[in-house]
Order: sequence, then C-alpha cells, then structure tokens
Amino acid sequence: MAKDSENKKLETIKLYYEDNLTQKEITEKLCITQGYVSQVIKEDERYTIHKKEKHQKSLEKKANYTKEYYKTYERPKKDDDSYKQ
Repeated sequence: MAKDSENKKLETIKLYYEDNLTQKEITEKLCITQGYVSQVIKEDERYTIHKKEKHQKSLEKKANYTKEYYKTYERPKKDDDSYKQ
C-alpha cells in the first residue's frame, strides 16, 4: 500500500513539473483529489521556484495585454464643454 502511495506521489510530481499539467488535469488522470495533488506539489522542493516563475509569466502576460489594449483604446469624448471654465 505504501509503495502505491509513493508511486502516485512520484507520478503527480512528474505530471505537474515535467509535463506541465494543471492540478485539475492530474486529478482527472490519476483519479485522486485536488487537495492531495496540491499537498504533494507543495512538499516538493521545486514548488517555490515554480510558483515564482508562474507569477512572473503572469505579470508579463498582463503587461503585454495592457500595452496592446492601450494601443487601440480611445477615451470617450464629452459632447459638452462643461470642463472648460
């Protein structure tokens, strides 16, 4: 029983860090709970590095989106001159 549990841990770690599957995809593939997957991933020494890398990619993606958005953004124009004194 302990060997089966260890195999699931190793498979979970491999799928997450090497195959880049999401926790949900891993739960569906291995028929285990998402809580278990999360727990196993957090126990691995690569967790903090991987988390920082994902965060940095997310920030870059957001910055690129914002940059592209403002290329085409047009501020709505007011019809009246109420802002003039």
